[in-house]
Amino acid sequence: MARARERDPGVGALPCLCGNLRRAARLVSTLYESEPGWPKDVSVAQFSLLQAIAREGTSTNARLGWLLGIDQTTLSRSLALLEERGLIGIATGVDRRERIITLSDEGRTQLRRVERAWRRAQARLRGRFGADHWRRLEQGLAALVSAARAPAAELGRSPAMS
Repeated sequence: MARARERDPGVGALPCLCGNLRRAARLVSTLYESEPGWPKDVSVAQFSLLQAIAREGTSTNARLGWLLGIDQTTLSRSLALLEERGLIGIATGVDRRERIITLSDEGRTQLRRVERAWRRAQARLRGRFGADHWRRLEQGLAALVSAARAPAAELGRSPAMS
């Protein structure tokens, strides 16, 4: 009995919400990235960033950081990689620290290429998880993001982290 528990500790085994979210994110990322047709040179994190840029049209680094909950250092590194690959364009904003980010034609092509595999992975996971659980999770995560942003904002943390 103890051996079975060691191999499969169960979903509720971690006492920390953050730990459970990180574990779920790693497993879900692996599921998406292992979908047949998912390009090996695009991570789920990069795909999410490309999706956000496409959704926004033209965006600033601050807006993207806030939207995705990414600190500016991590975001800058991620954007630099996408720019090196020609997937995005980055221009300097009014303030020298501000960056204006747009999706390049190559970025749109890459996004469409990954979206086919993403849709299949999304449908497969939704089917396994159940449509009702899926909807409740989306709502719950939106509420959780709001709840997590509030205390950071009260402490004067940056918008990306708040």
